[in-house]
Amino acid sequence: MEPPRYARRTRDQVVAAAAAMDRALAAGLPGDLLMVMLAARRAWWDDAAGKVGSWPAVGDIEVVLAHPASRLVDEVVWQAMRHRVRP
Repeated sequence: MEPPRYARRTRDQVVAAAAAMDRALAAGLPGDLLMVMLAARRAWWDDAAGKVGSWPAVGDIEVVLAHPASRLVDEVVWQAMRHRVRP
């Protein structure tokens, strides 16, 4: 298996990301919308690594973007999702 072309997250970054997800869920973000965001994050990382990312459906992304707590998960990925829907 080929190693990823992007840097792995440090332990502190992983802990911070998990805490951000917890805050978003506590603020009312439904779990299914979090899963859409995680799929978008994976696609975004794949795109950054030069692979073709498998992005969630535009309709699913729009639902995530409409939920105010979704920005708490990851602002950079949120912006990438917004750009994907409204270039």
